[in-house]
Amino acid sequence: MNRPRRTPRRGTSLIEMVIIIGGATVLLSVCGGFMHLLLRLEETGRASIADTSNVSRLAVQFRRDVRGSTTAVAVPAAEGTPPGLDLTTPGRPVIGYRTSGDRLLRTETEGERVVRREGYRFTGLGPAAFEAGDDWVALVLPRGTDSGGMTVGRPGYRVEARLNKHRDRPTEGGDR
Repeated sequence: MNRPRRTPRRGTSLIEMVIIIGGATVLLSVCGGFMHLLLRLEETGRASIADTSNVSRLAVQFRRDVRGSTTAVAVPAAEGTPPGLDLTTPGRPVIGYRTSGDRLLRTETEGERVVRREGYRFTGLGPAAFEAGDDWVALVLPRGTDSGGMTVGRPGYRVEARLNKHRDRPTEGGDR
């Protein structure tokens, strides 16, 4: 009996091509999702670093302002006026802190004339709040909230300082 010879197959079948293309599609989808996740993580990291840097600069300036001031008045929010803080020292410019959206504005004024103005921008933090006691002042920067009102990420920041307290003066019990 003579059997017909089988010649080796050339090329691939349609089913094999569909399986290869399907596998490549799944692999590319996973890689694309991973790249999207990495880009979002990088963006969030940059925003967090910027916020931390701004809070650090603000904390140094805020403590310096409070320690050099004799009185502090927390200004409550009123219609058309954001909440704020006014620090005064006789013979020196009045220093005011005001919130404006995602910014905190620091202004030094002599009478009606603005001597200096600075802005600190925070993307992941809620609006600033101010607390003032008899001899201390606090700046509170809460973390932002999601649509359900839950705090997002780590807790916020609280910067405290005592009024009219200079570093060269001896202290009892340290600074807040």
